[in-house]
Amino acid sequence: MRDFADRAGVRGIWHDMNEPAVFNDTNTMDEDVLHRGDGKTLTHLEYHNMYGFHSAQASYQGMLSRNERPFILTRAGFAGVQRYAAVWTGDNRSMWEHLYLTMPMLMNLGLSGISFAGVDCGGFTGDSNGELMTRWTQMGAFTPFFRNHCNLDGRYQEAWRFGEVYEQAIREAIELRYRFMPYIYDCFYQANQSGVPMIRPLVMEFPEQDELESISDQFMVGDSLLLAPMLRPEQDHRVVTLPQGLWIDYFTGEQYQGGVHLYRAPLERFPLLVRAGAILPQAELCQYLGEKPETLGFKLFLDESVKGQGYCHYADDGLSFDHQDGGYWKLQLEYTYEGGDLMISSQILHQGYTPDFSSVEIEICSGQPTHIYLNGQQQEVNDKLILTLS
Repeated sequence: MRDFADRAGVRGIWHDMNEPAVFNDTNTMDEDVLHRGDGKTLTHLEYHNMYGFHSAQASYQGMLSRNERPFILTRAGFAGVQRYAAVWTGDNRSMWEHLYLTMPMLMNLGLSGISFAGVDCGGFTGDSNGELMTRWTQMGAFTPFFRNHCNLDGRYQEAWRFGEVYEQAIREAIELRYRFMPYIYDCFYQANQSGVPMIRPLVMEFPEQDELESISDQFMVGDSLLLAPMLRPEQDHRVVTLPQGLWIDYFTGEQYQGGVHLYRAPLERFPLLVRAGAILPQAELCQYLGEKPETLGFKLFLDESVKGQGYCHYADDGLSFDHQDGGYWKLQLEYTYEGGDLMISSQILHQGYTPDFSSVEIEICSGQPTHIYLNGQQQEVNDKLILTLS
C-alpha cells in the first residue's frame, strides 16, 4: 500500500465487494469456515462483516506514510469502520423508489456512527433519465459522500446527456454544494468531535415533537437546514412537514410556520428550508476546492422570535494531520436581535492556521433591523456587512 502512495501518487483506495463475496447459494463463505481474528478462532458467521472492516483498516494504515489524510471508500464494514473509511450503500438502481430509500439508509448509518456515507446518485444499475438524475443530484448535493456513478451496461448519466434543461438544473445543484462547503465541513468537524451525524432524522433534532418520529422522506443537514427531496416523476409539488417554529425558504425567502405545507418546486428548485435564527456560512462559487476564495460569507436568517444565536466556523488545510497539533482556525460569530437592534460580534477562537480568505461578508437574509452594530461599531443599515480579519 505504501508503494501505491509513495511511488504512484495514489491518494485514495476504493474497496468494492469486500464482504467477502462467493458466488454460491449463500453468496458468501459457508458459515462454519474458520477465521483467525484478533487472536481468536471465529466462524464466518461471526467474522463476515469484520472482513470488510479490517480491509478498510489495513488500507488506511498502509496509506499513512505521508502527512496526508487517506481517503478510503468501503462497501462493507463493522461498528467502528468510520475511523478508517467512508461508506457507500452499494449497487442501487435507477428507480424513484431507490431515490427515496437513500434517506432512511443514510440516516440510519449516521445514527450508527457512520456519518461519512452516500449513494450512487442516479442509480448504479438500470437507465436513469433527466428528471430522476436532476432530483437525485439535488438531494445528493447535501449528502456527506456525493457522486454520480453507474455501471457500464446502463445508460451513461453525465449531466449533459439528458438535454440542456436538465444539465442546467444539475449544474445549479452541484454549484450549491460548493457554496455550502464551509457548512458541510463544519458538519464533518462536529461529527468528528461528537459523533453527531451530518444527516439527521427530524426527530433527532426535535425529539420532543412526536409527530416527526415516522418521517423518513425528509432530513436535517446539520441543525439548521431541512431538505425534502422530490420523489416522484413529473412532480412539481409535495407535502412538507416542518417542525414547530418559523422556517425560511432558502431560495425565495418565503416564510412558513411549523406544520404541514404544500411546497411547489419546479425542476430547478426543491424544498430547502432554513431554521429561523440560523447563521449559515457560504463560500464563493468555485469549480473545484483548490480555488482560493477571498471572502467567506455568512447568511443571517433573522426572526424576532429568536433573540440570539451563535455559530462556530472551523477551517484547516483539509489535507494533512496538522490540525491534531493545533493547525486549525476557529471563528465564533454571534448576534442578538431584539427591538430592531441587531448586534453582531466576532471572535477568532484559535489561529493555528491561516485561511485562504481575508474578509468575512455578513448578509442579512430576513428580518428588518433598524440599527446594526458590528463588534460594537454602528453600521449603516444594509443587507451586507464586511468584516476584515486581522
